[in-house]
Amino acid sequence: MTATKSAATPLAVHSVERIVFTIPEIETAEKFYAAFGMNAKRNDSPNHKVLDIYTHGHPHRWMSVIANGEAKKIQYLSFGIYEADKAAFAAKISKLGLGCEPSSYASSDEKTNGIWLKTPEGTLLQLLVADKVSPHQKTVPNPKRANARGDAAAQMRTQAKPVHPRHLSHVLMFSANVGGMITFCEDVLGLKLSDRSAGIVAFMHTPHG
Repeated sequence: MTATKSAATPLAVHSVERIVFTIPEIETAEKFYAAFGMNAKRNDSPNHKVLDIYTHGHPHRWMSVIANGEAKKIQYLSFGIYEADKAAFAAKISKLGLGCEPSSYASSDEKTNGIWLKTPEGTLLQLLVADKVSPHQKTVPNPKRANARGDAAAQMRTQAKPVHPRHLSHVLMFSANVGGMITFCEDVLGLKLSDRSAGIVAFMHTPHG
């Protein structure tokens, strides 16, 4: 099922669909993401060892980690868009001359159906019609737990249960020109500025919630 949008909402991406990056080897990544509380599943291709990252209890694939024997590198960042916005996005990207060839690590379906472009600094992006996976509202907090010990509020490490993230909804990207990147995200992706600190860091969000 493909998500639909309200007629009143602007042209903008609605979710971080998937992050794809390459690393030297897969075994260390398996241990790292398991320790971080993620649901890491092997999905090897004929040419590469692949680790797909899920959160426990959620069907969405948030990230793919591919071992290619080289230094860690982001290959592409995929954003979800609404079907109703696809033609408008394609026209805008064509007019701005931002279109490019798809990633060699993308599937055949992604290469065919995705809209591919690059940021001003060369990071490969994909816009793909997909269901909205960013949360619609704030998560209801877990009930407050009683103190683990009578003399301290913090649990002993040996008493702590594993923590499992529910969503992966944001990405940190480094830029030599924060102002220029803000303009790109606003004008091309439709993101809105949440907050910023001079030219050091900026926080952005989708108007779709």
